[in-house]
Order: sequence, then structure tokens, then C-alpha cells
Amino acid sequence: MENFEWVKDIKASIMMKPNTDYFIECGDNFDVNTIRNAFNKIFGVEMVNHCVVYRFNNYVNLFDNNMIYQAIEQGNPITFRVTYDDEFITTGWTQDDYYRNFNPDGVFIPMDDFINYCVIWE
Repeated sequence: MENFEWVKDIKASIMMKPNTDYFIECGDNFDVNTIRNAFNKIFGVEMVNHCVVYRFNNYVNLFDNNMIYQAIEQGNPITFRVTYDDEFITTGWTQDDYYRNFNPDGVFIPMDDFINYCVIWE
């Protein structure tokens, strides 16, 4: 009989539901290309590109954001917020405990889990 002990190490997908705030804890290791690729995989390239165009209204403002890069250079941990519906992915970010202080029951996800395990509810 085979040993199936390795099954316990398999992690299930994290289902992201529409109109729910998710808080992605990146720490001080934010790589924009890795995060952009995760967004493309989770939400689809067309949706991400559509939302980046409208980023002045807080839609996907995580890419090419000099303030985020400056915070990272200073060694500050980054947490970003992601919410989506059928039209837009809305984001925000902070470099302190703001989200944890004001959303203690929020859905907090480590960056690695966001990149590797998140999928959207369809």
C-alpha cells in the first residue's frame, strides 16, 4: 500500500469572492512583476489592463507606484487591499497597521498565498 502522507502538504485554493475586501500582506518584499503576474493569473490580463487604465480612481494603483517603491526602499512593510466586482478591481495600500486596526475581522492573506493559491469565485 502506498504512503499518501504527502497529501497533507497540498494547500487548497483560496476562493476570492466579489465585493469582499482582501488584505494582502506583502511585508517589505514587494515585487511588482510577481504581483502583476498574480493579478493577471487571478483576474485575467484583459480585466487587469482595463482597470489599470482607470487607476486614477483607485483602480489597481499598485503597479508603477513610486510611493510604494519609496516605502519599500525605506524597508517599510506593505499591505494592500483588493476588492473586485464584475467590472473593476479596486485596490489600496498602506505601510502600517491601518488595515489590521480598522478591519480586525478582514480576510488577510500572505503575499505568497495570494500569488500561488488565490482564484476568483465564478
